[in-house]
Amino acid sequence: MTGDAFKTASMSELSSLGAVQEPSTVKDTLSLGTELTGEDLQLIWAHRQQNAENSSNGNNTGSGAGQSASQQTNTELRADQYAKLTQRLGEALGQRLAAQIAKGDWNVELTLKPQDLGNIEIKLNMKDGNLEASFNASKAMTRDLIVDSLPRLKETLAQSGMEVAQLNVNVGQHGQNGGKSTPERQKASTAVSGVSTNSPVNAGLPTATLTTRKPETDNGLDVLV
Repeated sequence: MTGDAFKTASMSELSSLGAVQEPSTVKDTLSLGTELTGEDLQLIWAHRQQNAENSSNGNNTGSGAGQSASQQTNTELRADQYAKLTQRLGEALGQRLAAQIAKGDWNVELTLKPQDLGNIEIKLNMKDGNLEASFNASKAMTRDLIVDSLPRLKETLAQSGMEVAQLNVNVGQHGQNGGKSTPERQKASTAVSGVSTNSPVNAGLPTATLTTRKPETDNGLDVLV
């Protein structure tokens, strides 16, 4: 074999190896089992944002003060709907990720139902026996839901025997609200930096480090957990 022929063959072999090592993206659908409409989701998220803004401004009027009985009932309903949705999302994501990892799928794109929640691109990695996952939501509303669902997500993964090292949540360039987080999220990015918690897996929770940092751009939020 000539030098040129050997060089061509070597490059071909390296290219083939690279193709094998590059994981493919599995596309699937994840249903949250809710009958909420797109309008419902927008109202729930608007309520969540208003509460976060009131909290960041030290204004507690959103808790029921100055509201009529019907308004307070509606406020409580929205808060309950949001809490249930985050629990469903965290559990559903945890179960799906455990199943995908068992199959050897490390890149996953999930189309959510209700469809108004858009898509989530997920990249998984195991480092020193610990799981690292990066979530990129197509909508800011979905990003906030993922962030609030992280405790339930980690519990679900721990029940599958997985120790979580890091969870990273971002929003796409064209997310709702310009991809910006709620005021509470923006406040957390500067106020919680450097906090860490450690809980043993046999206690029902994964060992994890919670770190939030300022986003590199105005279009997304990194939340490292």
